[in-house]
Amino acid sequence: MSETAAPACPEDVIAHRLAAQYFMLKREAAALKNRMDLVRGDLAGIIYKHGERDDRGSVYLPLKDAIENGDKSITSLKMERRVSSRVNEQIAEDILKEKGLWGEAAQVITVINPEAIFALYAEDKLTDDELDKILEQSESFALKDVAA
Repeated sequence: MSETAAPACPEDVIAHRLAAQYFMLKREAAALKNRMDLVRGDLAGIIYKHGERDDRGSVYLPLKDAIENGDKSITSLKMERRVSSRVNEQIAEDILKEKGLWGEAAQVITVINPEAIFALYAEDKLTDDELDKILEQSESFALKDVAA
């Protein structure tokens, strides 16, 4: 069946309705996410302006009236401070080498170069069977629209 041919299954009307609903929901989900991001930004601004910071840097804003949300009763809002650290490789290398500590802190990690595997195969140093064993394939499907 070509990508643009009408479905030949007896459930083509159902498939058409479900596909129309799916793509409508996909558009709505994107619009809702955009709206949620805008509302979150506005709300964060209010919390930062009027809330109180705790000793960990998070900011709390008590609500005048609780908001019922399913099985929870929300009485305050919190912009939770989260901190992550990462090593600045260049600065770390400079400092460690300057102090003669590079050998104690650096680690050599061996990785397989996929391009080298294909080069070895092209040079007939690996067989088809060996290449098939080396390469693992995974399969997935994505629902896509096909426009005329």
